[in-house]
Amino acid sequence: MNDSPIRVLLVDDDEDDYLITGDLLSDVEETSYNLDWVSTYEEALKVISHNRHDIYLLDYRLGAHSGLDLMQNAIRDGCRKPMILLTGQGDSEVDIEAMKAGAMDYLVKGHLDASLLERSIRYAIKRKQAEEEVRYSEEKFRTVFESANDAIFLMDEDTFIDCNPKTEDMFACSREEILQKKPYEFSPATQPDGRDSKEKSLEKINGALAGEHQFYEWTHTKLDGSPFDAEVSLNRIEVSGKIILQAIVRDITDRKRAERELKESEKRFHDVALSSADWIWEVDKNGRYTFASGKVKELLGYDPEELIGKTPFDLMPENEAERVGKIFRRLASENKPIIDLENCNLTKEGKQVYLLTNGVPILDDSGELIGYRGVDKDITERRHARKQRQKLQEELERAQRMESLGILAGGVAHDLNNMLGPLVGYPELMIRKLPKDSPLKKQLERIGKSAKDAADVIQDLLTLARRGRFELSPVDLNDTIKAYLDSPGYAKLVEEHPDIAVKLKLDDTIDSIHGSSCHLSKMVMNLIHNAIEAMPKGGGKLTIETTQQHIKELLSGHDKVKHGDYILLRVRDTGMGIDPEDMDKIFEPYFSKKKMGNSGSGLGLSVVYGIVKDHKGYYDVFSTVEEGTEFVLYFPVCEEAAGKEPDTVTNFEGSESVLIVDDVEEQREIASELLSSLGYKVETVQNGSEAIEYLKDNHVDIIVLDMIMEKDFDGLDTYREIIRLCPGQKAVIVSGFSPTDRVNEMQRLGAGPYVKKPYTLTTISEVIREELDKEPVTASP
Repeated sequence: MNDSPIRVLLVDDDEDDYLITGDLLSDVEETSYNLDWVSTYEEALKVISHNRHDIYLLDYRLGAHSGLDLMQNAIRDGCRKPMILLTGQGDSEVDIEAMKAGAMDYLVKGHLDASLLERSIRYAIKRKQAEEEVRYSEEKFRTVFESANDAIFLMDEDTFIDCNPKTEDMFACSREEILQKKPYEFSPATQPDGRDSKEKSLEKINGALAGEHQFYEWTHTKLDGSPFDAEVSLNRIEVSGKIILQAIVRDITDRKRAERELKESEKRFHDVALSSADWIWEVDKNGRYTFASGKVKELLGYDPEELIGKTPFDLMPENEAERVGKIFRRLASENKPIIDLENCNLTKEGKQVYLLTNGVPILDDSGELIGYRGVDKDITERRHARKQRQKLQEELERAQRMESLGILAGGVAHDLNNMLGPLVGYPELMIRKLPKDSPLKKQLERIGKSAKDAADVIQDLLTLARRGRFELSPVDLNDTIKAYLDSPGYAKLVEEHPDIAVKLKLDDTIDSIHGSSCHLSKMVMNLIHNAIEAMPKGGGKLTIETTQQHIKELLSGHDKVKHGDYILLRVRDTGMGIDPEDMDKIFEPYFSKKKMGNSGSGLGLSVVYGIVKDHKGYYDVFSTVEEGTEFVLYFPVCEEAAGKEPDTVTNFEGSESVLIVDDVEEQREIASELLSSLGYKVETVQNGSEAIEYLKDNHVDIIVLDMIMEKDFDGLDTYREIIRLCPGQKAVIVSGFSPTDRVNEMQRLGAGPYVKKPYTLTTISEVIREELDKEPVTASP
């Protein structure tokens, strides 16, 4: 059963015939039909013009008109669907008229049954489809035939029976003057090879008739007798069951003229070569120089006579000679030209020069290769400039890649921070409740430390995602370095590597830089840690140096720099160095040549890269394998002096009311228990909407507000509504993401500090206490 019913239109002025036809079609089991009916000639023409049916059944008698009239007018108006004529009684003359008018069949109503009607409809549709396919194919062929840019002939054996418009242009005559003529009648008596045109033409025609494609050059003549060169493609094709020949003729007069001119130009070659600004040369089929212009003296330092008998490969480094030799032999085996082949050459004094080679094969009259003729252009400077551009492009792509990694890292870090919240908070809370001599304290401290270590790795991921969104202030880089060198972490590192000698060369006169102390400390830690681990167990030397310089370009010159005063931080080691092929990868996360599990999170240099870029700085890396590596970081000078950290608050307890707003249940629970242990009265809600409803009937002294909650209603949206309801409401912001512009906007509206998850009891209680003790500040939402 066909899923798509055949749409049938019956045109008949007798409704009984419509009902009978419907019954007959409903009896057909293999195919379903949708039968529509119109009773008048005028209505039928209108419906047929809409082209909504697959076939039309037309009654022969339609009042003042006939079904033949309707059929002819519908076809004239563009109808291409099949039509079957119906009549009350058989009439051979009507049958013939119907077929002439375009009917697919002629049926007598009184003799109809379901099988006959279904078979006639199916046959009519298939035949019409076949006719349409033939018509489309013929139209397509005719379109190509008429619009082709080459002359196309159709021939019955050796006689032209059709041609396209291009033929008239090419042969300067009309179609009528070509048809029924022979190809050799438009040819000179003999061809350029001396053969008789008629004899050779019949030979090509017979070959094509035998099924052998013929492709050859031919000299034709126009109607006025003027000759022109042509390229002919002759094929046998079948049209409507008849074998004919198709000849495609292309005028190649211009090409042949160009070939003749090329031969003439070769005679002038040597004179031109002597005055060319580039080096012009000729080699034989074995690649040995047979000619070299005087320009070679300027390029390579050789006199032209010194090169005769040598090959280009004698002037190249060994590896380059092997590479270029393979290319040359391949091209020569196929008689192909040499196109824009870059190659390295050595001057007579051994200096490298890069040339751009172009050359064409030299062929004898039989088409055999006898050598090459070409020109070499000095592209040494252009190549250096291109490599510089390529290096800059690679720098840009690396920066874009790091930015993409940072975006990904931010999302991952958010989820991990939420998971770590209980692991950071509960051990601290449990330790407070245990007796001082409890043996469980050590295990809980270890759990808490491991959780904080994991949080530090997440913070590295967040550093990749921050891109300048942390708060900057004047920082003394020397103080940052000294603070790390006084830290327990550095002491442990030195203890593990006792043979490393550390030398400090800090310039005490340097100015401050605009930065984030905690992130710069992280950068210094990673650089020093990386340098120490790069050195062998037998010992090494680490040098840490700061200077202040006016910079116009980096020491390497590989990047454009905004001119000005910069603080330079140099960290040099005498370690194993970096392989040149790895240099472009060292800042990518988790790229390392160190043994698995020996050190670090795999993010160290990635974090350094992110922090340098966030501080609008630059970097250079200089390294020699087995000798060591030096990182040079450049930070713009800040005119403000570095300030001191404010005194910290030590009393974090309180009795005020706190509302925790967080969409993660575990975060609400840990925050509630931490703050309740300090005496605060704590309530929790799971989103901003619930917080607003709660505050309509309740007062709280401070809100701990998560930044990322409901879709389209985050911490900023919540806080805006809260301060409309409760102007001056104090709040602190918590989030597993890095601070964003929306965090900054919350703080502009009056919210307090931002605290990253997972937070400790000390961290969250400190900021809450500080915020509660501040004077209220009200901003306009």
